[in-house]
Amino acid sequence: GKDVSDKQIRGQKTVIGQDPCDKSQKEGIIMNKIANKIKQARKERCLTRASLALLSGVNIRVIMKIEEGRDCSTRSLNKVLAALGMELAVKTKEE
Repeated sequence: GKDVSDKQIRGQKTVIGQDPCDKSQKEGIIMNKIANKIKQARKERCLTRASLALLSGVNIRVIMKIEEGRDCSTRSLNKVLAALGMELAVKTKEE
């Protein structure tokens, strides 16, 4: 069977990729921003991915995933950020 959203059931049009409940696109943009900041910080410190992996205590494959903007554990992300002298902050969105 075909998956049908609640909006389609109520007769409203749903455009794939534009569902306001679909946060994956927004999360991807956020992860890419984080990835770019981490990669930039690593290069500014003249570190290779391998040296950052050693400093942070995570596998080099995790460094690669992070720099590519792919999902990783919060724990791994925090270890990498700490090794770079950075931290992840969450703030209230101002409108």
